[in-house]
Amino acid sequence: MKQFLALFWLVILLLSGCQQLKQTETIPVSPIDRYLETHLIRPESGGKVFCAHEVLGTSPQKVYAGVYCGEFFLKNHKLQLGIGILTAVALTVEESGQEIKVISHEYSNSKVSKRQPRDIFPKELLPAVYQASSRVSPVVNESIRWRVSKYFEVEF
Repeated sequence: MKQFLALFWLVILLLSGCQQLKQTETIPVSPIDRYLETHLIRPESGGKVFCAHEVLGTSPQKVYAGVYCGEFFLKNHKLQLGIGILTAVALTVEESGQEIKVISHEYSNSKVSKRQPRDIFPKELLPAVYQASSRVSPVVNESIRWRVSKYFEVEF
């Protein structure tokens, strides 16, 4: 009887393995990145915007983050980068159950705001703010690379 059950399960496993079911993998996106992807830049080349952030500091109802957003698309089967932004952002947030909800954002950009970083961010965070605005952190870089690779099913 044990041999029959073992053979039965082996056949079931083999048959189920032969089915060509496409597994769809969900790509987790934080509420902050999801907000940034729809509010910070708009795609100009018909691509998809991906954002990633690294928290620089927090205060009540505020999250200060170094952010990179880029528009990615495929052209001739090669991954291309369109418009992008590297900046530090002050996010106004509220708690919504287990997650946070982003209400608004502000960052220093001469095209959008005349305010300087010292007007937006706490004084003690200014060195991190300037650094976040000048280079993509390894944490942000890895997050973007992973999500873009999964979305387009290509190596980044």
